Amino acid sequence: MTQEKRNPIIRREKITVDHAEINQYGDLIVTTTAGNEYKIGKKREKLFSVFQPGVDVVIGFSSYMNREYIAEATQEKQVVSTDTPIEKEKPPKPEIPGPQIGMTVKEIGDMIRAKYLIPIFGNEAGTELIKWYRGQVLATTRIVYDGSKLPNLKTETKRKED
Repeated sequence: MTQEKRNPIIRREKITVDHAEINQYGDLIVTTTAGNEYKIGKKREKLFSVFQPGVDVVIGFSSYMNREYIAEATQEKQVVSTDTPIEKEKPPKPEIPGPQIGMTVKEIGDMIRAKYLIPIFGNEAGTELIKWYRGQVLATTRIVYDGSKLPNLKTETKRKED
């Protein structure tokens, strides 16, 4: 049996949720941006997830023994104009987890000491990697430094020995 057959929706109202919290009885108390409060009974717990801060919600009221209650709730759909092009969200840059950064710092340090960094990456990328390496080491040790006081970078390539 559907909600409409048991107790029909007698009115609808659009609200904007400011915040919502569960009281000591397990009911959800919703406060709107206009300052109004609504109670959604624990027996309608499936509706709780709709009431998120800042979300517009259309609530439908039914009546039982001349007392109104919230019987249904749906998030209002945002109407998107077709005249304005929608910009696609740029995917976030993947972050390298901490342990991989540590390993990367170690490997780059090893390549610098072995003088393989420039032959592998070239002068431009190698120079930037050395700057990054310096920054990582100094940041990890929390040493405050002025980059102008660091020695100039040497972009020598290791001579190949036969």
